[in-house]
Amino acid sequence: DAGTKASPIVYRATEPGAAILSAAIPLAGWQPVADPAVATRLDPEARPHVVWIDLPKETPQPVPGFANGGCGYAGKPEYPLALFQNGRRLPVSRWPNRTFAKMGPCVGRHEEHGHVGTAYIDGTFIFDNDRLIRWIGEPDAWFDGLWFHHWADQKMQLKQIDPQAKTIALANPESHRFGYKEGQQFFAFNMISEIDRPGEWAVDRQSRRLYLWPESNPNEATVFLAVGDHLVTMTDVANVRFEGLTLEGCRETAVVAKNCRNVSISGCTLRQLGS
Repeated sequence: DAGTKASPIVYRATEPGAAILSAAIPLAGWQPVADPAVATRLDPEARPHVVWIDLPKETPQPVPGFANGGCGYAGKPEYPLALFQNGRRLPVSRWPNRTFAKMGPCVGRHEEHGHVGTAYIDGTFIFDNDRLIRWIGEPDAWFDGLWFHHWADQKMQLKQIDPQAKTIALANPESHRFGYKEGQQFFAFNMISEIDRPGEWAVDRQSRRLYLWPESNPNEATVFLAVGDHLVTMTDVANVRFEGLTLEGCRETAVVAKNCRNVSISGCTLRQLGS
């Protein structure tokens, strides 16, 4: 799809913004939660409102998690699913909703790091809070924290909760190379039990199910799921223009161009993108 300098290939909307490229698909067939194991896990206020749906076949295999490429992160970042309703990105369930919790004392192996202090390396810390009990058995629980430095956040999956020792153990703790220390801020997310306000959702990646407290009736205001990674990919392309388009609803980068020249994107709207 390459043009020439005199005759470029042009993708243009007849009316700017009216033509949409999207990697999000509509979700239909939401059902009330009937599984007692899930229903009892839900917050009592949310229970009458939460609905669920199987992930569509277009969803990537395996379903991506939430690992990010934050400062100090040693693994490959993932680009998670995203939900949209009424033109708005819906938030993943979170506790606390708008603030942070604090880590208790860390346990396990530790190292001394000069002026920055003691860094624990096993990713296990005490959290003396009743929330621990409700988190046990969550199918895909995650935490986002400033585990050592206040400028180095990282999203990490739960490995294990010990209710007797009142500890949280994070999976792949070595991926956060700075370590962990007491008093740092964190929050829990993607837990079914923490869906407690309209718009919040959680995904059970193993069973490939979504749980949502929709902002509006999903049969009237469609919920969209971003499943595709990119919208436009170009390799060894020259003399191409994109004008007046809306690019939306993908998990990663909207436009990727490799070894290209004289390619322009002008007057376009880019929104609801993951990267």
